[in-house]
Amino acid sequence: MEHLTGGDIAALTIAFLFTAGCLALAWVAHRDNPHDPDEDPDRLDW
Repeated sequence: MEHLTGGDIAALTIAFLFTAGCLALAWVAHRDNPHDPDEDPDRLDW
């Protein structure tokens, strides 16, 4: 098994943070979408 170098760890960290950031932004945008109000009777609140 190859040992990870500092550059490999940095690249993996950046990729992970980028992916997590995109998912967080997508979740916030979906949650705060003004076209999907909280009064929507079709939406289920679990």
